[in-house]
Amino acid sequence: METQTEKRIIETSGRLLAENGPGAFSLDVLAKQPEMQGFEIFTLVGKEDQIYEQLFFQLTKELKEIVDGIYSGQNSPAEEFEMLFKQLHRLFKQKPYYLTIVFDKDIPRQYSGADKIISGIKDTAKKYLSGLITRGKAQKVFTTDAETEILVKEIIGSFQTLMNDMHLADKMVRDLQKHRSVTD
Repeated sequence: METQTEKRIIETSGRLLAENGPGAFSLDVLAKQPEMQGFEIFTLVGKEDQIYEQLFFQLTKELKEIVDGIYSGQNSPAEEFEMLFKQLHRLFKQKPYYLTIVFDKDIPRQYSGADKIISGIKDTAKKYLSGLITRGKAQKVFTTDAETEILVKEIIGSFQTLMNDMHLADKMVRDLQKHRSVTD
């Protein structure tokens, strides 16, 4: 999606998914949002699958931009490694709905293509990290005897846990805010 309207639809959909979860997301709910007033959502979007597809497309695109932007060959593997995780953290902080589409267990039931896309993202991350670690070992920046494959698995697992925890913490804060507004 490229137009401002399409961007607004994706951002509003992402916000709704992050705030309420995929079980509460529908085109009807999207159409009732203040940001969507004046738009014929049902003309622009036929099914929720299109929203999920575009969210995953945008996530994949932004991840590729991060990796391409970091991999210039001018940074040391250690600097590149640090930049990667700082930028990933910033992306997920700015757009928490990406965490929702990646980690929410209901997403694969809502969108059948989710598992394939998530698997592709993980495979790309593994390949990139393997290359980065291999370069770092060759340049003696990373001085470990651990096998690259094991390091990659541990790094991805740890990052996934951190992001999942961040997603859960954000959800708890939103739930507390909703509860507080209901009881006030």
